[in-house]
Amino acid sequence: MISAILWQKRRSLYWAFAIALVVLSYAAFATYVLFPAAPPWWATFYGYLPDQPVTLDHFVTDGASLAKGANPVAAMPSLHAAYPIFIAMVAIYVWGKRGIPVIILPLGVVFSTVYLGHHYLIDAMAGAAYALIVFCTVYLWAVRFTARHAIFSRTLFPQPAASRTVVRSDAGK
Repeated sequence: MISAILWQKRRSLYWAFAIALVVLSYAAFATYVLFPAAPPWWATFYGYLPDQPVTLDHFVTDGASLAKGANPVAAMPSLHAAYPIFIAMVAIYVWGKRGIPVIILPLGVVFSTVYLGHHYLIDAMAGAAYALIVFCTVYLWAVRFTARHAIFSRTLFPQPAASRTVVRSDAGK
């Protein structure tokens, strides 16, 4: 939703958001490759957490179904946490105090992913750190870069005619 709003209202901020989101995704993917960490449900399913079992059987799907997924050990860092935290930081940066209620989203997502056994708390904290680092480096750099280059402005990607404000020269007559 934030990307659609930025595309309509602040085109250069949209491109900064998109660039940083791609960097965040690839940074997390590199970590998955270098450090494949098992989420709590997977560790329970394969017998690594006998004292603190985390099962998904009482939810929509069971551990056996998830274990057959494309990447069952992609827990570190948690993109479930990183994306909403990054979105909240962008919202606060763009809209100031009006963006503060967006903080509810990452809090709810982090709570639910830890509670439901998809991530450990350390995974969510690592996701938050990734989001913070990408925001402070890539996003803030991209904001300055895209603001200076016409390719990212409304001149190359104009708004649709229906949303433009028409200024008439004969308004004072």
